[in-house]
Amino acid sequence: MPALIVCPHCAQNLKCDRPPAAGQRFCCPHCKAIFAVRGTTAPSTPPKSVPPRRTARQPAPRRSTPPPPRARNRFLPGMILGGLGVMVCMTLGFIGYLRYLGPQSNSDASTPAERVVETDPNPPSNSEPAKGDDAPSDRTATNDSKKDDPLHYLVLPPVKNEPIPAQTVQAPPPPLPPEHQTKVDAAIRRGVEFLKAKQAMNGGWNDDYHPAGLTALPALTLLECGVSAEAPHIDKAFLQAKKTSAVLQSTYEIALIILFLDRLGNPDDKPLIRSLALRLLAGQTQAGGWSYQCPFVLTKQEGNLLTVLDALRPASHEELLVKDAPDAPLPPPPEKGDGAMNGSSGKRPEDLDGKAKAAYAALTPALKRIPSLLPPSDSHQLPLADHSDNSNTQFAALALWAAGRHGVPVERALALTAARFRFCQSINGGWDYPYEVPSHTSTASMTCAGLLGLGLGHGLIVRHPSHPTHSAMVDDAAIRRGMKALAGFVGEPGEYADKKDRPYVNLYYLWSLGRVGLLYRTDKIDGKDWYAWGVNRVLAWQEADGSWKANIYADATPIVNTCFALLFLKRSHLTEDVSKAVNFDLEGKKVRE
Repeated sequence: MPALIVCPHCAQNLKCDRPPAAGQRFCCPHCKAIFAVRGTTAPSTPPKSVPPRRTARQPAPRRSTPPPPRARNRFLPGMILGGLGVMVCMTLGFIGYLRYLGPQSNSDASTPAERVVETDPNPPSNSEPAKGDDAPSDRTATNDSKKDDPLHYLVLPPVKNEPIPAQTVQAPPPPLPPEHQTKVDAAIRRGVEFLKAKQAMNGGWNDDYHPAGLTALPALTLLECGVSAEAPHIDKAFLQAKKTSAVLQSTYEIALIILFLDRLGNPDDKPLIRSLALRLLAGQTQAGGWSYQCPFVLTKQEGNLLTVLDALRPASHEELLVKDAPDAPLPPPPEKGDGAMNGSSGKRPEDLDGKAKAAYAALTPALKRIPSLLPPSDSHQLPLADHSDNSNTQFAALALWAAGRHGVPVERALALTAARFRFCQSINGGWDYPYEVPSHTSTASMTCAGLLGLGLGHGLIVRHPSHPTHSAMVDDAAIRRGMKALAGFVGEPGEYADKKDRPYVNLYYLWSLGRVGLLYRTDKIDGKDWYAWGVNRVLAWQEADGSWKANIYADATPIVNTCFALLFLKRSHLTEDVSKAVNFDLEGKKVRE
């Protein structure tokens, strides 16, 4: 006589040909869980009380015992088809992975980053043994020699197992009043706990929507909020980020992984940082910006491209100077021997010789056309429009600045990006999302992106080895105009006292605003305290679980919102080395030292 049983995991009614015996095991066709009948007979009707479903943080029950023959045979065709589908997907993924890696000369390499070093057809003449070779264990002398040299990140060193100097978060004075700072600290703790609780078992925060970016951004946020690099949450995120980076093409995600690895400070990650940075360099447009996708750079091409970029490094900081106006003529190059030019002003790929010439000849046609291989006299002749946008561009610029600390030749690319933002500045002084000239509109977050690009351009000039002082006082009219426009998007700290009257907060903009305020070392923008105003708005929208959900920018999610809010509250500073070297005159008088 047929009987009904109920799956204790998904509460589905299951039909049975005969009353089951006590202890008999079944495999549920809906949730695939295996369970045993507890009573002597199955009830004829389902129970009214449904067992609680398994939460997301509880592990799935282990299937240590195979299902009964009847249950297994019933779904055998579906299992076979599903297995074939998995095999096809794994085969296609493996083929794509091999295509990315290229031919390998050493089968013992365990990561794509190590293979970049081992398969470089033109390794630097002074390269040291890679990981796994007989590298010296005592690196004290090497670290001490570079500790006092603030310019070593502009030199292309071989991959060394030396610690990467970790960036510190230095909040500018004056601090908040004690009662306000207490609220900020409590909000940061709650937000950190929310991110920790939402991390998946694989180390990421989302499997479907930008899995690499939604691994790197929360992990970077946790590091900036004081979580140790050795913490389990960071360790799991690192493994997930490294796994997803092998075939990554998204500009946002590539940039976020570089920023995460740079902040993490593991010297073994330098090859991976360089590999990802080369994809960004290959994805830069003729307008000095980036769109959503970057091309792959095969492993066998990475060494060639790195060799050519190193040979084309600007010999003088004067090669990086941007014209004051789009139609102004370029200054004539200095004579040989003048300053630190060394006769290489405006060198082109066709002028290379020896090893660099052979490396350039081996590049693919697409890589030969990337803008950072051209001298500024050619690359800075910008088009009036292209498909790049200023949002992707600011993420790529931040990542390339970080990659420059690890030996990647990024000077020409970032100089072109600075020229882009100077060229496409809106008539009202701000910047808009698309790249187009002339522009008549601007947005808050993109105005911050433009100011970031101009600031990094000055940082390039000051930090170049040929610069006489490696510090400067900068009076830039374009920056002052941008700051004036940005002030229009900043309110007063006391406005919207009633939460119901407050508009939704744009946390992407506030994170960008915080980076601009820290980069330019200013507490007030046109007399407005940007941090106090932002804190007032951010704290008002924190949810009971520690997250932030009320936002008005595209692709906002609670995870992304929470990251941006925490980075703003913590005053995360990703370009502190620029702030220490450059003083920006924002109001016609010297800013605070």
